[in-house]
Amino acid sequence: WRTSWRTCSARRSRQRRLDLARVCRVRLLTVLDIDRVLSPNAVESFDDDAGDDVRDAVFGGRVRFARLTEFFLALSAHNVLLALLSARAEPLLAHVLGAAGLGHFFGLRVFGRDAVRAHGGSRAAVLRAELLEPLGKRASDALVVDADAASCAEVGALSCAVVHQPRAAGAGGGMGAAEFDAVQEWVHERLLGAQREAYEQAARAGLAAPSARAAGLPGVELGARRLGASS
Repeated sequence: WRTSWRTCSARRSRQRRLDLARVCRVRLLTVLDIDRVLSPNAVESFDDDAGDDVRDAVFGGRVRFARLTEFFLALSAHNVLLALLSARAEPLLAHVLGAAGLGHFFGLRVFGRDAVRAHGGSRAAVLRAELLEPLGKRASDALVVDADAASCAEVGALSCAVVHQPRAAGAGGGMGAAEFDAVQEWVHERLLGAQREAYEQAARAGLAAPSARAAGLPGVELGARRLGASS
């Protein structure tokens, strides 16, 4: 069975690399956990055959689920790639995302405990080997949202941006307005920085300054304070 597991793991790794190779114009990467981040609770199981609504059972209710979906849409529209990195089993993670209709936001970029174990128990190693290196991105191009302080410290040592979400499990837990704002502000500042760099390069070359859209920065203009702000 160990040989079979290694074969499946290697095949999945190849599929993920092909998936990343097809991603175009990715500028930034946001990596999220599920326990006490996407979900207010620790997600140990979900049985949709029992008639449970995944929005209530996992994501904290329909209002919060709608806010999460809006958040994913805003990031995706700005060429921010989403990934899930968790200590939970990958089949459970894929099942929950599929039941919620959120799988397309993450694609094959769902890494669970098998991936973490395969990289010596290090989430930072998973992030570097499975995402940053295949995408050709620097650690500073990634932001990680996690509820565990040790995990935050580990990925932060790579020079990734980190949002530590320390709320307790239960009602009111998981990502809230402060964490949504922190992620969006980071993306906003990074995209503005990229736009300023494009302006400076054009000025040095004696060319007309590109618009945000021409530079691949939809919806972001100098002076805008929010993702999706009208230009």
